[in-house]
Amino acid sequence: MKLIIHSLSVVAENQNDASSDDDCGFGSDLDPETIKIGDKINYWLTMNVWGDDSTMRCGTVVKILSAKDIYEPHLHLDNGDTVHFGEKIRRLEETGEEYIERPWRFTNSYDFIPSEEKRAYRKSITRDSNTFKKIVDNVRKVAEEALLGYKNNSKSSLEHCERSNSDESGKSLLPTMEDRNGLILAPKCSEQCFNSYKKCHHKKEQLTVNKPGEYVAFNAIWWHHGYFIHVTECTYYTAQLFCVPSRELQSNTRTQRKTTRLEKYVIGKLNEDMVSELTHDLVTKWDDNDDRGYSVEKYPPSKKFQEQPIDKCKNRHIQYEQIAKLPKLQRVTTEIEAQLKNLTVDSVWLIKKTKGDDGFQHWHQDLKHSITTTVIVNVGVVTATI
Repeated sequence: MKLIIHSLSVVAENQNDASSDDDCGFGSDLDPETIKIGDKINYWLTMNVWGDDSTMRCGTVVKILSAKDIYEPHLHLDNGDTVHFGEKIRRLEETGEEYIERPWRFTNSYDFIPSEEKRAYRKSITRDSNTFKKIVDNVRKVAEEALLGYKNNSKSSLEHCERSNSDESGKSLLPTMEDRNGLILAPKCSEQCFNSYKKCHHKKEQLTVNKPGEYVAFNAIWWHHGYFIHVTECTYYTAQLFCVPSRELQSNTRTQRKTTRLEKYVIGKLNEDMVSELTHDLVTKWDDNDDRGYSVEKYPPSKKFQEQPIDKCKNRHIQYEQIAKLPKLQRVTTEIEAQLKNLTVDSVWLIKKTKGDDGFQHWHQDLKHSITTTVIVNVGVVTATI
């Protein structure tokens, strides 16, 4: 049996695990490393809580995909698991009868060449993961119960959206009480709450962002999922802002940066005129490929989330360096940064919701090792005729 030993650098790093989890530049000062077919790694599933020894997994890389976006599949392992782009892993380096644990670092900090060990990969995709099946079954049950509760509380009569402004600029519309657009937070939950058959007794917070300009900010490590009950003909535009500590704080100590994580969620409201201008851009330029357009060619989303395909017609992902190219969007992100303080919007995920299953409605955490705060903003509600 091979032994696993720690290198001195890893021992030193483990002594600072609590603080390094909040370091957005994790692994950036380490020597270059390469990940290749046959490497053995430690990791956590996307739905696990990183750092919980009881759920840490080990697998061998059998396929490497070229990935560029968060949540995009990157490493396929011999046990059927998938490690996504941007998640942290630890490579186990074989030296005779021993394995040396290399430092933890983000997958996007490794050098790699897209490749595949075909026989091992074909074998891996036939494996059934009982853990994953339990997670999926429990997530589906909890989500269905939550949505059923909202539907039962809805009024039976249907009301259509009323325009807040009759001009042709495509300004925001106030939604009726029938549409429900929001999210459910589980601040106290861990991964065990969603892959166990035991009932979770942690309190859940159900919040809405029904009206344009309304937003909710929360700690990125909290479990959460969206919900969308759609009974009118309105289209909802939602922006998910993934935030990191402000540029000034990033140069300070880890302890100071850790304070940027929210202990309680924050509810706020943006100026209606500011949001209306962005709404008009989204409605008229969603598929445009010009300088001010939001086309999928310019701002492609990840291909999958939790192994489910993402509808590229309804999702856009805009990186930090691209935000300045979209002035109406930049005004919103700048205002969010001013209201919440000590944060920088690192990327924006836009969703165009037209039916009940749009959005991310399964329990998940955001890219918790790269960002500290997530902000969900309603950036427009319009009728189908606008």
